[in-house]
Amino acid sequence: MRELIRLEQRKNTLSTYLKMSAWVTVGVVAMTWTIALSAGSEPPGSEEAALMSSYIGLANLAAVISMAAFCVLSAAMHAKFTVEEYSGNRAVLTLSCPAPRKKVLAAKVVLVSGFTLVAAALSSLASLAVFLLTEAVFPVVHGPLEPHMIIPMAADVVVMSLLAVALGLIGLAAGFLKRSTPVTIIAAIIAAALLSSLASNLAKGDGGHALPIVAVTAIAAIAAAFALTRWISGTVESMEAA
Repeated sequence: MRELIRLEQRKNTLSTYLKMSAWVTVGVVAMTWTIALSAGSEPPGSEEAALMSSYIGLANLAAVISMAAFCVLSAAMHAKFTVEEYSGNRAVLTLSCPAPRKKVLAAKVVLVSGFTLVAAALSSLASLAVFLLTEAVFPVVHGPLEPHMIIPMAADVVVMSLLAVALGLIGLAAGFLKRSTPVTIIAAIIAAALLSSLASNLAKGDGGHALPIVAVTAIAAIAAAFALTRWISGTVESMEAA
């Protein structure tokens, strides 16, 4: 498996996706600051003002933005690494590989999913770190950062990073079904939009109960992604090489 993953890395350079991840991080920091600064324009005491003027609320929004961005990036990688490789004339070469078909597919999925998980988590953590450092110099959030806030903030990062992986795989399944790169990306965008809306609305409505509900949703999405990946694997096994 490791050799197959290394082969995939040689075939598809990750430098472009690393640069895109860096730009996503910059974008998340910029949007977090914009949201924090706009909190003053909301009516005092409103749910929006409370969300946008607290560390936990801003961390949640930053994690949601990061999840949406990396979900789409993951789908784009799956389209390049997998959908295109099993479409048209490329499918003949891919299916003719002497390695077991399931392992070849697994190497592609593991590489993209692993990259997405690590990049999404690091991007969220980096954006939070930059925001907190700048907050120490130019404060925009009312009140100090309390130790008890760290756990829910970290949990948001973990859950949203896992969601980025799961939704990217769901996009892969849609794209693989149609053997289409645009379908892969569009499906991921729709899924990310739906989950982002859910997470944001829950955070506004009741921050204390938002995380467990989103976590359950993430588990359901991961289960769906796992089932769809198994379906793709079975489909690859039954495909004809010529």
